[in-house]
Amino acid sequence: MIVNFQIEQSYLIKTTNSWCVAMNEINREHLFAQEIMNVVESGDLAIMGPSAFAVYTLIQFYADFESKPQIPLVELIADTTGITEEQVLVSLEILKTMGYI
Repeated sequence: MIVNFQIEQSYLIKTTNSWCVAMNEINREHLFAQEIMNVVESGDLAIMGPSAFAVYTLIQFYADFESKPQIPLVELIADTTGITEEQVLVSLEILKTMGYI
């Protein structure tokens, strides 16, 4: 049996774009997980401490992995992680010294 059907070109474009967006999101999640695993497996988590790790995790969450890392505002980091703005600044310095940002 031969089935003949037509698919509108706009549907194919929407489907292709949705697939690309989904693949980009999967890739982003994989890269995010990989970056976090690298910190843990390298032993750097014990060196940087939990506050710097929370800051790094949030930075990775906001990263797009295709351009330079975008560091969210200190106030946003503090509000999201529950640490003080002063500790965020200390954590950013730790991450910079360790080469993570």
